[in-house]
Formats: sequence, C-alpha cells, structure tokens
Amino acid sequence: MNKLTYQLPWILVMFLLSLQSVSTSINLPTSATDGSDKVVHFLAYGVLGFTLVRGFEVLLKRYVVWSLIIGVVYSGLSEWIQSYIPGRSASLSDLIANVLGVIVCVLFWWNMATIRNKNEI
Repeated sequence: MNKLTYQLPWILVMFLLSLQSVSTSINLPTSATDGSDKVVHFLAYGVLGFTLVRGFEVLLKRYVVWSLIIGVVYSGLSEWIQSYIPGRSASLSDLIANVLGVIVCVLFWWNMATIRNKNEI
C-alpha cells in the first residue's frame, strides 16, 4: 500500500464527523438523559484517533504526538463550531468524550505497536 492509502480513512472520518457536527437534520439515536450520546461521541472520536495514528504511523516519526494533537484540536474545533450552528450547541461533556475517545484509541494503538515491535526483536 502506498502512503496516501493510509491517509484516506482519517480524511473520510473527519469529513463524516464534520457533516454530523454542522448538520441540523442528521439526528443520531441518542438520549442526553442517560449519557448514551457520550458513548457515541467517545466511539466516533475513537475511530478518528485510530485512523489518525494508523495513517501517521507510516509518515511521521512522532506519529502518536501528531495524532493526539490533531485529534484533540479537531475535537475542540468541532464543538466550538457547533456553538454557532442554529439548532446545535457546544457541550463540555461532549468535548471530554471526544477527547477521551481520541486519547484512548491512540494510546491503545501505540501500546499494541510497542508490544508488536518488542515481539519482532
């Protein structure tokens, strides 16, 4: 696979998350009262974190750091932009779920890559 092929998943995930963030007509089946929307946020941004770390692993030496920076900044921008969209609102708890999803998945991938590299030696 060429290096561009590894970049397409995170670009697609960011595109889809952006569509969801700015749309007032796309409603995911979530409930703010039971916290299940936070699980959706965590999982969606976990997928972003996974695709970022997987994509940057083939390009950058400090791929974990860049994946975390880009994922966390994108999470913040996504919530901030929602505050300006009629019918949408920004939420600190959503931001926390987004950031945790990115961090957990990036660090999980890094841990698995570290174990994999030790086993190859």
